[in-house]
Amino acid sequence: WAMARIEKKVWPIEIKKYIDHALNFNSEEMRLRELAISEVPDGAIDMHAHMGPASYSAGIDPVFLSRLVSIYPYFSYEDHLRVRSALWNNRKDVRQVVFTFPFRGIDFRAGNQYILEICTKDEAFIPFLTGDPYDNGYTLSQLDNPNWRGLKMYSKLMWEEVHRIVDFFPEPVLEKANDLRLPITLHLPHNLMRDVNELVDLARRYENMTFLIAHFGIARGNREEINRAIAMTEDYPNIVYETSFYVLSEVISEALRRVGPQRIVYGSDRPLDLVRAKFIFDRNRNGVERLITDYPYHWVNKKEQDSLHTGIVVDPSEIPNIHFTSLFALLDVIKEVYPNSQEQLSVKQTIFVDNPSRILKLQ
Repeated sequence: WAMARIEKKVWPIEIKKYIDHALNFNSEEMRLRELAISEVPDGAIDMHAHMGPASYSAGIDPVFLSRLVSIYPYFSYEDHLRVRSALWNNRKDVRQVVFTFPFRGIDFRAGNQYILEICTKDEAFIPFLTGDPYDNGYTLSQLDNPNWRGLKMYSKLMWEEVHRIVDFFPEPVLEKANDLRLPITLHLPHNLMRDVNELVDLARRYENMTFLIAHFGIARGNREEINRAIAMTEDYPNIVYETSFYVLSEVISEALRRVGPQRIVYGSDRPLDLVRAKFIFDRNRNGVERLITDYPYHWVNKKEQDSLHTGIVVDPSEIPNIHFTSLFALLDVIKEVYPNSQEQLSVKQTIFVDNPSRILKLQ
């Protein structure tokens, strides 16, 4: 079908070649993989992963297809098994919270059903409902199903621009999730700094539920503003930071010192974390962080990438997948903040195992 605002037809996206590329580990990834296998505790739970077959994503709004977020607009159960085996050397104890993809136009209701079916047969996957921001009745009725362990709702499922959390997480849904003591995964409409006032107000009013702040609240930019926002959440134990696709160790360190390890959980953002790329500061955009890559993903703008490469020496053979960059941003900060090896083990157990188990009521 016709593609809007992109130069060439890219659907269906051949994600197999992206997976093959991601799992053809370079020497740095091999080193980090062995470290991760040894350092991440048994029973670890990844709190942020997407799942769904290609057929459910065929109606995706084409505007997303020129963006990084569309690198894997579908990712099946079988894809997850293949990647987990490669990344964790067949470790069966690593579990994942899974939900549908976040793009308007996809059939996320069918995706919800697919996820429930998968999670029924494989306990390594833990189901979160994707709610419908246009239909409270659907979301509320689905929450009556006790098999759902949590809820996620997306602003990107909506066709209009939204600026408040309650624009896509309606109050009746929040009230029911609070009554059920269900956690919600919250991708903020802007970022932690802009949305913190509404966030703490909701956390105060809905104190029985956990707000899992995806991608560490997309906290990038001015460090003083970031630190101020983290400090504003300090008195709200139901606000928990989740690390998916997040690499800023200074911010993770600030949160670890400020709110403590009981308020942090690990997330990967699988399969987006399989992109082999590196964060840099774009001089042409006032230091905004950008991703630089040497692989011709469908969303790559060659002119932009050529500009980003100017004056920067990047050895593509040593660029790791974001999976490793994000994971070790967290692991390295734990070592920095807690020099004692026994403390490190305790904190990793808290972040990777105990916190998710408590939040998901698996204990």
